[in-house]
Amino acid sequence: MKTFKKCSLVLRNVLSMWCNVELGIRDAVME
Repeated sequence: MKTFKKCSLVLRNVLSMWCNVELGIRDAVME
């Protein structure tokens, strides 16, 4: 269970990071 929790945490971090990157790219394209 512990490893699964850790995995989901990492996945969530990667997802949020990717979302931030995508938002940044979108902002750069919009300007």
